[in-house]
Amino acid sequence: MPPGSHSIQPKNTATGRGVKLKVTVGEKLVEHLNAQAESIRKQGHQLFVDFNHNEDNGAAAHVDNFFWAGSDPVQGGIRANVRWTDDGAKALQGRKFTRFSPCFAADRSGKIGGLSTANVGGLTNRPAFAENERIVQANQTLETMDPEDVEKLVATAVQNALPGVVKETVNATLTHLKATDGPPAEGKEDEKEGEEDEEKEKLKAQLAAYKAKDAESLKARVDQIVATATEQRIIAPKDEKAIAAFRAQAEQSPELAERLLNVKATSGGQPVNEFTANVTPEGGPTDRPTFQANANDIQTEIVKYAAEHKVDEATAFAAVCSKNPALAS
Repeated sequence: MPPGSHSIQPKNTATGRGVKLKVTVGEKLVEHLNAQAESIRKQGHQLFVDFNHNEDNGAAAHVDNFFWAGSDPVQGGIRANVRWTDDGAKALQGRKFTRFSPCFAADRSGKIGGLSTANVGGLTNRPAFAENERIVQANQTLETMDPEDVEKLVATAVQNALPGVVKETVNATLTHLKATDGPPAEGKEDEKEGEEDEEKEKLKAQLAAYKAKDAESLKARVDQIVATATEQRIIAPKDEKAIAAFRAQAEQSPELAERLLNVKATSGGQPVNEFTANVTPEGGPTDRPTFQANANDIQTEIVKYAAEHKVDEATAFAAVCSKNPALAS
C-alpha cells in the first residue's frame, strides 16, 4: 500500500461491484497487520498472495511479515516480505503480471481495518492503487538498475536461498556419515571391507551352530518323551503311525507332553493335583460333568475318545490334552 491519502475504487469482494473510497495509509497500520497475521497463523493458515484476485489459480507467494518502507510515494508505504512460489516467480520474470493489488477490510468511511482473510492480495496489472510501484519494470535489467537496488536484490536472494542450501548440505553430510560410519582412513577402505565380511561370516557360523545345538537338544528331548509314552502304553510300541503323530505333537509342545507323562507315571491311581476339569474332546458332548482328574480317569477319556472318533490313542491323547488346560498346568 503506498503511503498517504488516496481516492481509490476497489472491487467489493462480497458484491463484486466497485466502490469509491478515500483511504489513508500510515505507519501505525503495520503493527496491526502483523498482529492479525500472527492470529491467522495460530488458526493454522498461511498468509498468501494469489493471481489476479483468484484463489483458484493457486499461490504466487507466501507472506512472512509487513514493514514500513517510508513516506516516499513510489518506494515507500507498507510492504511485505514474501517467499515467491515457482509459479509466482515465473509470472513476474515473464512479465505476465507486474503489479500488486492488496486485499483489505475497510468501512464505508474509508478507514482501513486490516486484513480480511489470509489472502493479502494478488498479482495483477491494474491495481486500485495506481501509485503502486511496479514489482517488475518493463525495460529494467541488472545493467540499468541502481547499484544499491542490485545489492539489495542479491542480498535478499541469498538470504532466501541460504536456509535451503544449508539444510541440503547438512542432510547430505549426515547421509554420507551414516552410510560409511564416518570417513574411512586413507588407504584402508579395502581392509575395512574385508574385516566386515569376516565378522559377518563369524556371526553366521555362530548362528548356525546355535540352531544345530537347539535342534539336537530338542530331538533328544522328544526321543525321551516318545520312549516314556510307549513304556507307559499310552501309545502302542509297534504302532509307527501313532508314534509319528505323537512325536509331532511333542515337537510342537514338549513341556505339555512331559507334564502329562509325569501325571501318568507318578499318580499311582490317585489324584496328583486337587482340581476339577471339564474334559470335552473336539466333537464330544459339552455338558459332561466335571471329574477328579487322575491317571485312570485320563486313560479312560483317551480310550473313550479313540473309540468314539475312530482314531489311534496318540491322536486321542493330544485331543484330550488340548481340551483340558487344567491338566496341562
